Amino acid sequence: AGAALALSVVRRRAAGESEGALDRFLLTRGLFIAALDPLWMSWVMAPRHILLQVLYAIGLGLVGMVALRRLPDRWLLGLALVTIVGGEAVIGILLGGPRRAPTAAFGLLMTGGRFGSLIVGYPLVPWLAMMALGWYFGGFLHRAGAARAVRLLTAAGCAALVVFVVVRGFNGYGNMGLRRDDASLVQWLHVSKYPPSLSYTTLELGLMALALAALLGLGVGGGPLLVLGQTALFYYVLHVHLLALGAWALGVQHRAGLGATYGAAGATVLVLYP
Repeated sequence: AGAALALSVVRRRAAGESEGALDRFLLTRGLFIAALDPLWMSWVMAPRHILLQVLYAIGLGLVGMVALRRLPDRWLLGLALVTIVGGEAVIGILLGGPRRAPTAAFGLLMTGGRFGSLIVGYPLVPWLAMMALGWYFGGFLHRAGAARAVRLLTAAGCAALVVFVVVRGFNGYGNMGLRRDDASLVQWLHVSKYPPSLSYTTLELGLMALALAALLGLGVGGGPLLVLGQTALFYYVLHVHLLALGAWALGVQHRAGLGATYGAAGATVLVLYP
């Protein structure tokens, strides 16, 4: 989202759009995307609840970028990295521990959580930090081109995975209080996504950076990948509803097993692709 935003802003500036118009675009699009979670996604994903997750974080992240995009790129990169590395420490200081019960306001910003009928899956600040990383990368890609972007992604991806191994190896700070019970692979991969920990973020962004470097290096970016990549929001706001409808029609809600889940996910891609 951050990289797409950076490239979009470049194109809009080149077309003569003013900074005020860009701000209005970010505000209106961000608020619209954020509103889709309680108004459209909640009733199928969490009936009788208000669910704030992916679209809430992306939408309000766009609103936050109205101000943050005016910072120098290296400052924004530094703030993002400090937030990702130090977020658990901040939560611990303010709450007295990463697993203490937060207030609703703190949950919306930092930790997520359940507050009556409100469920916050994706707190704003840690995901905004990842959007800021994407903004930095998008600007770098525009300035430096794909070849240098591949080198940056490869180096950053490898560095992130090294940090993941170190953090999980020490089995202390960096996973929101979730410790490994043993040395098994599943325990190494038991990383906190709610809220996103340093170990989760370095593992996922590290793998994603290496995958993107490979795709850019191989020149793979057209066809189905391009279609799905350019229609992410449209696909997202339909896929859960289609899956829920299919499960209801077949009478297999939460009962068909992992193989059927993968099959249904693949079928959903094919149905929505046209």
